[in-house]
Amino acid sequence: MPPRVRVAVWPEDAPSRFDENIISISAGNSNLNWALHTGIDSGFVPVLFWRTPPVLRDEQHTDDACTVLARHLPRQVHSIIFGTETADHHKDIASQVAARRKSPALSVYIVSTNMEHENGIHFLFKDVPSRVVRLQSFHFFSKEEGAYETIGVDRVSTLFSCKTTYPKRHVLCFDAGTAWTYTAVNNKGEIVGGGIAPGVGARFRCLADYCDGLPEIDHTHYHKALKEKMETNTPFPIFAQNTFEALMTSTFTEIANQTRYLVKHFLEKVKDDGITDQKPVVVVAGGDAAFLIKVLQKDFSGIIRAEPGASMPIGEFDVEEAKHLVHYGVGQLLCQKVPPEADNPEDILREVLKGNRIARRFPYMNYDGTDVFRGSIMSIKSGARLEDDLFFVRYDDGDAEHVEFAEIYDALQLYLEVGEIKSGEKLKLDQVNKSIVQMEAKSSKLKEDAPKRQEKREEELAQHKATDDNKKQAQSGGKRGRKSKDGPQKKKAKGGKETGDKRTMYINKRVAKAFEGPGGEAAIYFGTIDKVTQPKEPFYWHVIYDDEDEEEFDEKDILSALRLYQVHRNDDTEYEGPNASVVDGLSRGEPTAEASGAPPAAAAAAAAVTTTTTTAEAPPAAGNGAN
Repeated sequence: MPPRVRVAVWPEDAPSRFDENIISISAGNSNLNWALHTGIDSGFVPVLFWRTPPVLRDEQHTDDACTVLARHLPRQVHSIIFGTETADHHKDIASQVAARRKSPALSVYIVSTNMEHENGIHFLFKDVPSRVVRLQSFHFFSKEEGAYETIGVDRVSTLFSCKTTYPKRHVLCFDAGTAWTYTAVNNKGEIVGGGIAPGVGARFRCLADYCDGLPEIDHTHYHKALKEKMETNTPFPIFAQNTFEALMTSTFTEIANQTRYLVKHFLEKVKDDGITDQKPVVVVAGGDAAFLIKVLQKDFSGIIRAEPGASMPIGEFDVEEAKHLVHYGVGQLLCQKVPPEADNPEDILREVLKGNRIARRFPYMNYDGTDVFRGSIMSIKSGARLEDDLFFVRYDDGDAEHVEFAEIYDALQLYLEVGEIKSGEKLKLDQVNKSIVQMEAKSSKLKEDAPKRQEKREEELAQHKATDDNKKQAQSGGKRGRKSKDGPQKKKAKGGKETGDKRTMYINKRVAKAFEGPGGEAAIYFGTIDKVTQPKEPFYWHVIYDDEDEEEFDEKDILSALRLYQVHRNDDTEYEGPNASVVDGLSRGEPTAEASGAPPAAAAAAAAVTTTTTTAEAPPAAGNGAN
């Protein structure tokens, strides 16, 4: 099963300064561990934690995504997404609630060591205005800082929190969970290294599985026995008199002595660094943290019999117990990734535009019986100039697309005319008006050319409404969505654009286009232009996507898709051949080497100049994340 959640890219996937809350999810082997964070003003601190089972495959095939999501949410978070604690959990309600937020898209950051559970999270948020991305180890530590290729993202998130919480101090972090891990970072913020072993429960299960006659001691039983020993300071007997105690004493004595040995070795390794006189810190986390805290005290706190003659340098280090370090690490990372406040006019205008309500007309009917579809500007992909920006819009019906600068201006103007469905209310009216004024100041021709664009848009709509394909699309309620489960759904081009004779120069070129992914975020889909479908002006070309969906493009669509491909070409894992990198030439009407009759080798060489190939890091194997 391929991963459905894309890897976060900075700064595009950094949270907005207007995000009031974000969500982080740690997807381990057994459960989903969630946290609700505050916004940037409070440092993205996690303030609410909860745990749920993973999303079952059957749920993804039989249940509505919003219904399943609601089952995973506490009341406070249900209110954030659906408006109130008792509100119906439907995607149209989620869209309406999102539209009233300053930053409509809910940011969800996944720390995943289990791809199947990660894909389940993707399903949960597919009908909610959201941006769901996956964090990887290199987001927290670089290779130069000691991150090796296979180190688990949950471990480095935990270690990043330790580094950030205790700056310029040596930190050794134990995580006593399903896996028993230790990882160290020095006072320069560099990973020293660490180790992995089975946790307490895993050791007991292993003995029961591989040794006939030995009982399995579950979490409840060993925690009860351990709690009794810690409360009474009674040591486990070295020479046990029954099987239960024999298993317990060997396991806990081994872990206790190894923990103390590792601390002593760590202290020896970092002493006399000549940089700081602050004590090293030993941070203990995980379900069995209380036991490790006890064994790091004098005489093992009386619960483990000390090795004769062995000593522990108590007082030379501080011991801290911590919980939810993965989530704290995510919040601390995001604090560093939020872009600084805008200080130039274009960036300020981008901030003003984000979250605005817009309206656009399409050649099919909305559920209110009109051809007007309302949505919100979720994010902006900056170009060389503001006029070159691409605005990612998510419509209230869950569809999405990228829209250009002038089209956004027209969409803002239309929203001022129509407002919201039925009520006519104009959300964020001051912000919309401010955006229009600033856009007109930026580009004087926006207002001047608006009637021409409107006339052209009317012609395009009329042309599309006359086609059988769009009549079928109107019946199904589709607008610009991905293909349905019932099979490929044709997407029709937006309209003609007068061009020269360029009918063959685009054939076999790779293209990219942004659609709403199943999680509500912008997903990039790759495809190939395979033929001309309308050889007379206005020309249309047929695009077949890698998922076997298909669409017709006019030349404006072709140029946009070629440009977007240049941005995302390194993510195109399905294609290894050359792709003409001639977007600038195409926009000026210049022929490519291939189109002008140059030998294929020349065309390939020209493409190779601007095409680079990268090897994506393989996702971690399913497991408990101990790597």
